[in-house]
Amino acid sequence: MEKLDSFHASNDDSFFGWTYTIAKNLISDVSRRRSAMALPFASGQDGDGASGSYIPSRDRRVSTVFARREWINTVLGRMKPKEADVIKLRHFKGLSFEEIAEKWEKSPGAVQRFYSRACQRFRELAKEYQGETDADD
Repeated sequence: MEKLDSFHASNDDSFFGWTYTIAKNLISDVSRRRSAMALPFASGQDGDGASGSYIPSRDRRVSTVFARREWINTVLGRMKPKEADVIKLRHFKGLSFEEIAEKWEKSPGAVQRFYSRACQRFRELAKEYQGETDADD
């Protein structure tokens, strides 16, 4: 943000792109610092063998990440294939509405409306699924 004075945006999109890139780089830096916390392979305390490297535990355990992915995939699996597809293309592959529209041979507005309805359907199914899993406990 130090360079905000020298930035000359040609339009709103270029400014948003610039700030998005800054945010993405900051997130990337934090991720690199966390992975740098991994302790490297080193010899054991008595010097006669190697001890494995490890990353100190965090709140975001691998099992939690996998459980969340499984939960998302389960909810997506309950949706109509095209609804799940638009969410995957937009959220996971990062395609714009224009790119999806071109791929599907639809207008960007139609894709955006379909995406909005698919997200609403995802939320509804997620609540239902959460209710089912709570009842199973």
